[in-house]
Amino acid sequence: MATLTYEAASKVAIRGFIILGIVTLLEVMVALLGKGYLIDGFTLPRWIMYGAMISLSLYKAYFIIMYFMHLKYEDPALKVSLALPIIFVIWGIIAFLHEGHRWYQSKTHDKAGFEIVLPDKAVEPAIDYEMEMQHHQEDVPEHSSENGAH
Repeated sequence: MATLTYEAASKVAIRGFIILGIVTLLEVMVALLGKGYLIDGFTLPRWIMYGAMISLSLYKAYFIIMYFMHLKYEDPALKVSLALPIIFVIWGIIAFLHEGHRWYQSKTHDKAGFEIVLPDKAVEPAIDYEMEMQHHQEDVPEHSSENGAH
């Protein structure tokens, strides 16, 4: 492992903070632009916005691992031993997402591929509070002193 002097390490840290700040600002800009908050009526397609956000996030993760966790200065064999499990985790996520989509398709589509449409559940009407209070008052007998009730 190569070691850095204090001055070189502080330059790397300052450079890293600046790069991470710029990338974070880019992520925020993409999110705001993609949803139409910066320019009225202009939105980005989801695949562009999500692709840009994922790419920028992956770059930030790479940068943090390489420079702040000092993996850049490590032996290549150590880099490979850390990269392989990450690749398997990504493969597992993709496999589970694919399997989940297949399961969803099997529950919402018949064997011919047509969508199964279930009838809507009966929705109970909203109760008007004032009307409910009127009915409640009509049902409760009034107590009066003429009947001998106190």
